Amino acid sequence: MSGHSAISCPFPRTLVEAGLVQADALVSIGPSAANSHRVAVPQIAEGAFPRLLRLRFDDVPCPNWTDPRGTTWHGPAVADVEATLDLAREVFSLQPDAFIACHCEQGISRSAALALAILADRLGAGAEDEAVRQALLGDVEGRRCFNPRIVRISDRLLGRQGAIEAALERRCRPFVTWRRYWEAKATIDAT
Repeated sequence: MSGHSAISCPFPRTLVEAGLVQADALVSIGPSAANSHRVAVPQIAEGAFPRLLRLRFDDVPCPNWTDPRGTTWHGPAVADVEATLDLAREVFSLQPDAFIACHCEQGISRSAALALAILADRLGAGAEDEAVRQALLGDVEGRRCFNPRIVRISDRLLGRQGAIEAALERRCRPFVTWRRYWEAKATIDAT
């Protein structure tokens, strides 16, 4: 797909729940069912957005990870990224100038990575640096770190052979730091 998109910056859950975000579609990411008692589940009213995709996974870049306390966290699946891309493609096919918002608890890792996947798909192959540039707009504190598993899944699904991850390596130091942190803890993959 070519042309510019109207993807929003990722948002934290509190702004979306407070009704401070308006969009043609929302990708809402909450904790996995196993951890919904540990992390707040987003309270997004039905009908608050014309299109709403609810995803449930934790902010870990591997299928499953058990922390030292014995809590198991469940990372994003290929199906989560596929569902996000399918929603975005459908929305943009009906409304090319649509505004799609993504949110998670803090708006810096899971939602940032899914917003980047949408941008990379929308802008097309070869525009990965521009997709990353747009995904970093508004990140004045330099906190966006992009979930590495979502990035790798996006690279594979979009046939980019690592180009999205490479663009992040060039433009986003927090991503490199976050990825290294998780590489020391668990295997990051795109399966």
